[in-house]
Amino acid sequence: MSLMQALIFVAALWLVGMLPTVASAETQTSCNSGPVLPFANISRTTGAGDIIINTDGLPACLSDGTSIPNSYIPLALLERSGTRYIIARRAPIGHFALLAEVKGKGFKPLNLAYDERNSFNIQHAFVANGRIFLLVYDASVNIPSGRRFSRPSEGNDLYEIRIDGDRALLEKLTTAPMPSGLDIAGLDAQIAGGHLVCSQTSCSLIAGSDNAIEVRELQTPLNEKGILVELASDGRVAWGLFQVQFDDRLSKAPSPDDPVFSVCRIAAQPDCENVPATIIPYKLRVQDGRPAYQAVHTVDDLVDLLSFDLRRLRGSGVAGYSQNNMEGQIAWSSVYYVNGLITLGRNQSGLPGAFEKLRQDATERARLEARRIASLNDQPYPWYLSKRYSLNREPIASVVHLGRIARVLKRARELTQDSGTDRTLEALEAELVSPTISVERIFDSTEKGRTEIRFLRNSPFWADGVNVAWNYQSAWIEALAMLGALDKNPNLMMTVSRMVDTFLREENISSRPIFWRYSSGDFFQGWTVEDDVSTNTPAYPGDHVNTTAAHISYRTMDAMALLAASRARVPGIPAGLASYFRELVEKGFLYPLVAEELALVGETPQIPLHVARHYARSVLPHQLQNQPWALAAIARSLRRP
Repeated sequence: MSLMQALIFVAALWLVGMLPTVASAETQTSCNSGPVLPFANISRTTGAGDIIINTDGLPACLSDGTSIPNSYIPLALLERSGTRYIIARRAPIGHFALLAEVKGKGFKPLNLAYDERNSFNIQHAFVANGRIFLLVYDASVNIPSGRRFSRPSEGNDLYEIRIDGDRALLEKLTTAPMPSGLDIAGLDAQIAGGHLVCSQTSCSLIAGSDNAIEVRELQTPLNEKGILVELASDGRVAWGLFQVQFDDRLSKAPSPDDPVFSVCRIAAQPDCENVPATIIPYKLRVQDGRPAYQAVHTVDDLVDLLSFDLRRLRGSGVAGYSQNNMEGQIAWSSVYYVNGLITLGRNQSGLPGAFEKLRQDATERARLEARRIASLNDQPYPWYLSKRYSLNREPIASVVHLGRIARVLKRARELTQDSGTDRTLEALEAELVSPTISVERIFDSTEKGRTEIRFLRNSPFWADGVNVAWNYQSAWIEALAMLGALDKNPNLMMTVSRMVDTFLREENISSRPIFWRYSSGDFFQGWTVEDDVSTNTPAYPGDHVNTTAAHISYRTMDAMALLAASRARVPGIPAGLASYFRELVEKGFLYPLVAEELALVGETPQIPLHVARHYARSVLPHQLQNQPWALAAIARSLRRP
């Protein structure tokens, strides 16, 4: 039996309850004395939404003393007809759960159909007209980018929950999914004529009587204004606060006069107003049918803004706490979020002293997040496997995910001095140094003159047999450099040196370009059936037909890897690389978070206000990675006379 088969076999036993769940007495916590999960409050209407956690970092009860069953991660607290319900995710398997309060006995799980538990990712939960609604991403029917060569198809559906004794029945209300992906935060508001529910790029209206609900998508051009950051209503009309999402492949460089924020009335014919370029708005409200908001004028305002955003991530501040990686959400969401917490906790960005309490809370939240991520190493399933990008959703491990996870755990270890993640870091380092579980391997080809990472032939990935994109390789290199693995292994050091040389040469980095490509080699050029490169995709025209420049997020990963490799003394990295990347950050062509590495070599960028404004707000967990650097730049501008 292969290792992967063994993992799946153990998982099957665990899922059907044939493996015991071990609970120790030390995990029990008194709701009168236990610590609170920083930044999280799952109630929108009461003061009882703080989450008390046990010594394992798992929720034990709400702040009013009501107990929560072990291993359930609360996402929202709702009340209907005098009964309170918790929308939850079960750790570590990640299944959706609905808990109902039993007076005097705490919250108890209701029965849900297996397909719903297993596949539903709850994006938002709310009560409207005495009924409970969910915005759901169904992982079993959505096709994200990267799973197949064909065009992705993703959306979120609206469901209503009906309670029948100890069962929860879910009824699908939408006939066509709201056009949005997995990484969203739902928002809702009551207006005249119905109830709005929105993602970052689209809104639908729930209208009709109790017996005949109708859900209508609002065909609005709101996505032209950016993503929806806040939604507010006076009960009659709703307005949204939008923030431009800068994509330098499609837009010119940021300019001091460009509006970044706007407010729009949410309607079939939206009414939009640009917020002046010098203003950072937050805490949107509606007064007499018109939008109003607070604006940042002082450092204390910035503290208030960051606190406000941290407590709203994914609606409740829970963000991705204790989630697994089955949908890639540790690697592509939690890692960014925890990295932002670490930057805040270390105050690497140079925020003023007024942020001290937030820094302390961020340090503790980062410690808890790292502990929960590291605990997955003790679970044969789901471990750090992902189904999101594989053929037929077969669980696979990838060096890009493991590298990103190892990197953030290492940074958390340096901040918190918590040794609880050490065994996990050792295990991840071993797999990264010599991959055995992952679907990628290191290839040295004298024929092609390339040292690269390639997907294993016949692995359950659409581009099996092909070289990985640059950012995959960069995640692997950066993790090895940060873990100190290159110093221990001279052969590995030279392998990385050859990989770096290939990247520098093929992307002509010596010419200091603004952009470079997402991929090279077979992935970029394409292949034919006669080339006999891939089993799953026998022929492919190449990535060059889709785009010529990598997204700023991927270029940021490449830059971070080169800087980390330089600090690890990898041979062949040219002098002047840090100053080149600093200039790209200052011009807006790399993410502000590259300053993490640049600060370590005395090249801290001075991010101008017109660039920082693009990263001033966070509504999704991954956006937190840049926010401390942006707010520090804004704080410096406020202190100038």
